[in-house]
Amino acid sequence: MSSRATSHELTFEVCLKQKHIFCTLKEDCTVLGLKKHVSKILKIPIAEFILMSQSENNQWVHLEDKKKLYSCGFTPANAKVQYPATIGVGRVGDTVPDITPLSKPPPVPESMRHDHQQD
Repeated sequence: MSSRATSHELTFEVCLKQKHIFCTLKEDCTVLGLKKHVSKILKIPIAEFILMSQSENNQWVHLEDKKKLYSCGFTPANAKVQYPATIGVGRVGDTVPDITPLSKPPPVPESMRHDHQQD
């Protein structure tokens, strides 16, 4: 029996290199439960990878398998569909995940820059 009355949904963007997986889980799910989803999609054995999140000081921290997602600091306010929480996938022993951004926007054309002065 959970000590929490209701369990809200949390949305995550799980990133490994150029792969970005979006998934929604209940906040009382464990990190291991999230790893099982990731393992099925990426076809990587659970024992071969870890999940990491960024702390408030932008350091990547390892998420312990036994912890519930809400115990790791994820809430409906910081892991919602519009703005999913980012989770990095790393190999066991890594301190930083290998994440490639989805895209880089092109530079703003000269004519659209605010500092452009018309003569």
